[in-house]
Amino acid sequence: MDQTFTRTSDDLRVAVAELESIHYMRRQLLRDADACSMVHGVELRVPFLDIPLWSVASQLPLKVRFQPGKRLLAQALPELPPELFTRPKRGFSLPWNRWLEGPLRAEWEAVPKEIRDHCTTWYQRMAWISLIAWQNKTFKSE
Repeated sequence: MDQTFTRTSDDLRVAVAELESIHYMRRQLLRDADACSMVHGVELRVPFLDIPLWSVASQLPLKVRFQPGKRLLAQALPELPPELFTRPKRGFSLPWNRWLEGPLRAEWEAVPKEIRDHCTTWYQRMAWISLIAWQNKTFKSE
């Protein structure tokens, strides 16, 4: 179910940050990070999403919150190496297709052909693999 978005500020930067937090971070970034970590049996932690920390940070003056770069983080954690704050952002992508062609190939091929023929995206394929794995686990003893 979609959340209704209500702006809490007239400042457009705050509205964008709130939208990114509600939609992009929660529905995309955290889900993808969780999937990547689970594949390797790693428990992912996101310390900057701690609710008390988030509550305090969201009350900082806008000129402090929206400083360019990572100045606020560098000021808050001066014991960390300076290169952490000066290097550029690096994106990442999930190797879904490589997984589907490699370690998940047998699971994908177990999906009935009439379904496989209609799955054109990696997320459709992963959804079917997950559904069949769940069915096999849940109804195996019956």
